[in-house]
Amino acid sequence: MRRACGARRSDLLLQLMVETLVIVGLGGAIGVVCALLITTLLAHAPLPPELPRPQVSASVLLTTFAVLSAVGLTAGIAPARIAARVDPAAALRVT
Repeated sequence: MRRACGARRSDLLLQLMVETLVIVGLGGAIGVVCALLITTLLAHAPLPPELPRPQVSASVLLTTFAVLSAVGLTAGIAPARIAARVDPAAALRVT
C-alpha cells in the first residue's frame, strides 16, 4: 500500500527492518526478564549443597542478545526485500 502511495523501495526496507528490530528487541528483553526471574527464584529455592547457586552473567546475556539480533535481522532481510520488490499495481489488485 505504501509503495502504491509513492514510497520508495528503500523506505519499505527501512520500515520493515525497524519493525523487525523492535520485535527482536522486545522478544530479547522479555527473555532477559524471564531469565532473571527464573534465576532469582532458583537462587531462593532450597537446593542440595552440591549444586552451585545460579547466577546470571552479563557477558552471556550480551552474547545471547547479539546472536538473537543477528538471527532476527537475517530472518527479516529476505521478507523485507521481497515486499519492497512487489509491483504497486499488483499489490492493489484484488485476488
